Amino acid sequence: MSTLPNVRTGRAEALVRTPARPAEITNKCALCADGATRTLFQVDGTLIVKCADCGLVRQETRPLAAAAIYDGDYYATDNPKGGYANYFLDSDVNRRTFRDRIRAIERRYGRCGRLLDVGCALGDFLLEAKASGWDVEGVEVSAFAAEQARARGLRVTAGRLEELALPPARFDDIAL
Repeated sequence: MSTLPNVRTGRAEALVRTPARPAEITNKCALCADGATRTLFQVDGTLIVKCADCGLVRQETRPLAAAAIYDGDYYATDNPKGGYANYFLDSDVNRRTFRDRIRAIERRYGRCGRLLDVGCALGDFLLEAKASGWDVEGVEVSAFAAEQARARGLRVTAGRLEELALPPARFDDIAL
């Protein structure tokens, strides 16, 4: 018996759900911790919901042990649906994109400062921000990716953001 969400009709409001997959837990709203949601649609068996209180759109569930998903194979795989075809080879393209994003942040705020990248992967965004004069730091659930980023001379903590003991107002910009 499948434990994936089950759609009985084509309308999102009429979804009948079975329990979440055993390796997943409910993904509470990161902004307001409200539990009430409205289902918007489904992608590859995953429900996309909207918080009834603040409007944040997110996945209904998340992996219980997300770090286990993001091993070395995730960054170079024959199955890009479950990761990147080759993150290492795409680094130049990623960095050009990230350079543009850094410029947009600087135009909006008019200065550099302290930047935290949540889910920093191998650190390409952090490298571009650092080259532009930002004081950068990253957090990444993948121990593999965090190690790769540290090997590139970056301050990156392996773990989840909520596990860090960060003082209030430590960063001028937080990238997700």
